[in-house]
Amino acid sequence: MAFPKGTALDWLWAELAEEDIPAEIARNTEITSEIATHAGIPDAHHTKYTDTEAQDAVKANVEVGDLKAPTKALAMNSQKISDLATPCPHKQSTRANSGL
Repeated sequence: MAFPKGTALDWLWAELAEEDIPAEIARNTEITSEIATHAGIPDAHHTKYTDTEAQDAVKANVEVGDLKAPTKALAMNSQKISDLATPCPHKQSTRANSGL
């Protein structure tokens, strides 16, 4: 069953034709070329490390008292944070028996 060109469902049944893709959207060949170019830049990468190695590095160099309070707002780009716990009075845990 074919849907008229430009309807909300016409793209569901087949791949997009090249002429249907706006010019500002990168093509696979462009992406592949840029990835290959980036992969060839040694200064763009670091040696991979495990989560444990990263956590150990932080633990060895940061104490809780060393952390500074934020001095400016965090740019969220209009994103919203959801599923946060309900605020509670100072020095009171939101989790029962958590020891916090």
